[in-house]
Amino acid sequence: MTIYYFFDTYCGWCYGFDKAVSEFLDRMPDDLDICLVSGGLFTGDRVAPISAYGHIKAANQQIADVYGVTFGDAYNDLFDDDSQLMDSAHPASGLALFRPHLTGKEFVRFAIALQKAFYQDGADLSKPDVYLTLAQAFGVADKVSKEEVAQALADKTLASADFDFTAKCGIQSYPNFLLNKGDKWYDLRGQASSGEELFANYQYLLELDK
Repeated sequence: MTIYYFFDTYCGWCYGFDKAVSEFLDRMPDDLDICLVSGGLFTGDRVAPISAYGHIKAANQQIADVYGVTFGDAYNDLFDDDSQLMDSAHPASGLALFRPHLTGKEFVRFAIALQKAFYQDGADLSKPDVYLTLAQAFGVADKVSKEEVAQALADKTLASADFDFTAKCGIQSYPNFLLNKGDKWYDLRGQASSGEELFANYQYLLELDK
């Protein structure tokens, strides 16, 4: 049995949902597998500076109202800076590079920390430094070199497996939580907006098909 969290680092609603996910991680059994899969929200002709998306500021206000999160000043400054592009293949590739070196829970927390770096500090996720700083904080700095991070971000090919799996599962919006039990898939998120509600959904689904 595995939980799949379909996520995009540049998804503001995922950022709002981070607290609920973190709370769920604190409660979930140690023997339950969780796999974060990166989606491709901003790829191809959607790769652009954040200022190109006029709806995002209004969406951010909705996210703040629903989840109580804040958006950092450095992030908000990006609306006046067209030099930094949102390309989902960059963080997806960077995350994929570190996935083998972290447990499922740790990997989700790593992704959440990367997202926080963007939405709080306006970090440029096409640059290696933000990944290397997180690697130090998560105790995996010796697992991946700066050159490997730079290469992963430059060629972006490591994102392909995540994007392909997301498409295969028919995922078109984020955040999306699915529970896989054998050959059956269930919507774990439902209407949950907190870790407690997510865990209640998990307990309910656990009893199905017994």
